[in-house]
Parts: sequence; C-alpha cells; structure tokens
Amino acid sequence: MKPEIENLPKSFNEILAGIPGVFWGKSVSTGLPQEGAQKSGLQFPRGAIAQVVGTHGSGKTETVLRFLSESSGPVAWLEDEFTLYPAAFPQYGVSLDRVFFVDFSQFKKDVAQMLRVIQQVVTSRAFGACILRLDWERYLKPEEQGTALRRIQLAAEKAETSVVLISEKAAPSGGSWPIAMQVLVKRDPEGKPELQVVKSKTSVTGPVRDLF
Repeated sequence: MKPEIENLPKSFNEILAGIPGVFWGKSVSTGLPQEGAQKSGLQFPRGAIAQVVGTHGSGKTETVLRFLSESSGPVAWLEDEFTLYPAAFPQYGVSLDRVFFVDFSQFKKDVAQMLRVIQQVVTSRAFGACILRLDWERYLKPEEQGTALRRIQLAAEKAETSVVLISEKAAPSGGSWPIAMQVLVKRDPEGKPELQVVKSKTSVTGPVRDLF
C-alpha cells in the first residue's frame, strides 16, 4: 500500500505543501497488453546511486521500468522536463498507484528548491527507489554537480534507498560523481534495449541477459 502524504515525515509535508507538479499516479485501464516481467537477477544497489546511460530513444526508461517490475513498494519518479508517458508503467508491470511523481518543470528553474525536494524524497524512507531524470549540466557547474550528488548519496545511504539517475551522458571520469553502478543501454539490431553493466560495486559487470 502506498504511503499517504499525511503519513510522511513532517519536513517532507512542509516542503511539498503547495508545490505544483507533485502527485501520485492513478491506475487506469489502458487497454494495452501487459508485458510479462522477466527476472534478470540484477538489482539496483540500496543506499547508493546507480546510473542508467544511453542516447535518446535507447531504452533507458524501459530498462528502469523492467527493474522496478521486479520490486514492490512505492517509487518516486522525479523529472525536470516531464515527457514521461505514464501508461507505459502498467505495460511493464509497474502499477501507477506505486508511483509518486515530481515534475520539476513546474519549479521555474528554482535549483535550490529542486535539490531540497530531492533530499526530502530520498530521506523520507517512504520510497524503496527514487528515479531522477535531470539534466545536471543545465542547472549546476561541474563542481556543484559532484557536491549535490554526494549529498544525495549520503541521504540514500542513510535511508537505504536506491537512487537511479537516467542520463544521456555518463558520469564524468575522475570519480566526482558517487556512482556505485553504471548500466549502458543501446538498441540491438532488432530494436530491443541491450544492457551492459560497465561499473558495479555489488554485482558482476558485463552484459545483462533476459531482461527484455
């Protein structure tokens, strides 16, 4: 059962009160067939940040939804440009009732507020996974990106929450981003997403089989 807003920590309520673009998903019948979830055995690390990387249209969202279909409990999905197609969630076995959406396009580029909301969502302990799709370079300088993500990583570690970044660019080299796991996504000749774990502190690197 999803936690109601009233039951979340007081600080979480306060920061979200009156903010547009914050809402729970609602399950509806799409009339589309639901794809059967396939168990890959690969999990995003808890208490850490993972990154799913690929070009536009490579299947990053599909990949994350496949992973979420193998888990249960509430999920937070935060985007800076809300282009998501919610009807895709139940197609991949993820009920919209599980998903708490935050549309940062409503925040009028208030970066400080965006970062505060991310911190509050991660530390609330209300969500097993927090999915972040943000263009970090648009809002923060390189040194600020590393600082912001290290704070999010510490929050994730404290709350034992999986934080997943959906990105078109890989984390910069040099370790300024605290990425515990990195998954590269591209389309195979048949058009299906093809996954490669290129970095992981908790599982074996290499191709991921049987996810699609």
